[in-house]
Amino acid sequence: MGDKVLKKIVITYLRKFAEPKIKKICGHDVSLLISNVRKNILNGRTFFIETDPIINEDVKIEVTEIILNYVKTAIKFVGEDEDKVMVYLNKTQKDSHPYNETISDGKSFRVFTESVDDGELKWHRDRETRMVEVIESNNWKLQIDNELPITLVVGEKYLIPEGVYHRIIKGNGDLKVSISFTY
Repeated sequence: MGDKVLKKIVITYLRKFAEPKIKKICGHDVSLLISNVRKNILNGRTFFIETDPIINEDVKIEVTEIILNYVKTAIKFVGEDEDKVMVYLNKTQKDSHPYNETISDGKSFRVFTESVDDGELKWHRDRETRMVEVIESNNWKLQIDNELPITLVVGEKYLIPEGVYHRIIKGNGDLKVSISFTY
């Protein structure tokens, strides 16, 4: 199915079903707009949805759940796999990483918050070797391809070679790391 038709079906579901529920939560009208639809690494779809006005952080998780449920319903209606759908609310594709990042002195400081969705923590590989130093961990884990997950320990450093598949597994609380790219 073409992206234009899919977007039209999904936005119809969102306007008819999601927007009235969101209005009850927020106390005012909220318009939803699909800013982009992309294939994701699960061979599903990722929807970038914007709200007007911007949703308050207090209700963002609840609103995202409502939107995700109706996007999945629309995807199921058109015969695609609704379990492979991802939704980003008020994020562009460019800033859709599951972490907040600050770059300083050739290092990247990343914070993965406790509220990050498990579905955002995907298997991936990087184009450069990285040394990751754990600043704060609350039972978060690192899993390298073909290995069992290991618990990230504060103060320890972990080498992730270029091109090696890996992922982070969510723990409790936030994960804070410092990443060096000079290897």
